[in-house]
Amino acid sequence: MNILTLAQAAPTPTQPLPTTQALQQAAGTETSGFSTEQIMRLVETYGIPVVKAIVILIVGWIIAGWLSKLASSACRKAKLDETLARFLGNIVRWFVIAAVVITCLASFGVQVASLVAILGSVGVAIGLALQGSLSHIASGVMLLIFRPFKVGDFVTAGGQTGIVHEIGLFSTALDTPDNRRIIVPNGSIVSGVITNATFHDMRLADVNVQTDGAISIDSARTLLTQTAASVPGRDAAKTPAVALTNMGAANTYNVSVWCKTAELDAVKERLTIALNGAIGAKGMAPAAPVTLVKNV
Repeated sequence: MNILTLAQAAPTPTQPLPTTQALQQAAGTETSGFSTEQIMRLVETYGIPVVKAIVILIVGWIIAGWLSKLASSACRKAKLDETLARFLGNIVRWFVIAAVVITCLASFGVQVASLVAILGSVGVAIGLALQGSLSHIASGVMLLIFRPFKVGDFVTAGGQTGIVHEIGLFSTALDTPDNRRIIVPNGSIVSGVITNATFHDMRLADVNVQTDGAISIDSARTLLTQTAASVPGRDAAKTPAVALTNMGAANTYNVSVWCKTAELDAVKERLTIALNGAIGAKGMAPAAPVTLVKNV
């Protein structure tokens, strides 16, 4: 047996068995889908923009609230209606929020120009569909800015008469003298004639009375003027006015005095009672009151 034969017959040394730690590392290497470099790349690509967007949203929300309060406060200082102040404040708030959202989308690579164009088209479509309602809103804003009347005024507007209960963006609520609530669209009010009976502090209370045609005009005028001057509630700084409006078997006079708007009805009632009482006491009343008929 030679040396070569002995070498071939010698047992081959066995490979050492892998340890448990080596097996776990090998398994982890095979099952893991991302390396450390890949994870850092994902964080840089998506994580940082997400964090940036969240920060922008939070800061934008705070700024929107602050600007909204600032706009509302400015409207109140300008003595605009509270409803209008809140409305303008909300517009500022949502405008800022919309700008913040668009900025966040731009940070993710979204084409902002295309988005704005789409939103503009949608806005036009909505505007055309709601043009009636939007016209009422625009009319409501005009009423709140120019303030032809305020809550508590007695007005005739939109073909309706009553005391203004509430002025909203879409409609105005009126309470009639017989306690009915009427809702009038603001568009109808702005497009028509508005009569505000309580806009001024002073009003003219006038009544028509008749005297016998045989009584001289000067005598009747003197009596009516003196009687009107003694009516409680009239403005003492202004002289009562007496105007002859019709002559005949019975002469008709229009007697007017100035008074506070809040006392108009009461003063008119006192004036009517006083004038007719004075005419009767002096024997100046016509034998038969004449009813005037106007040709239309």
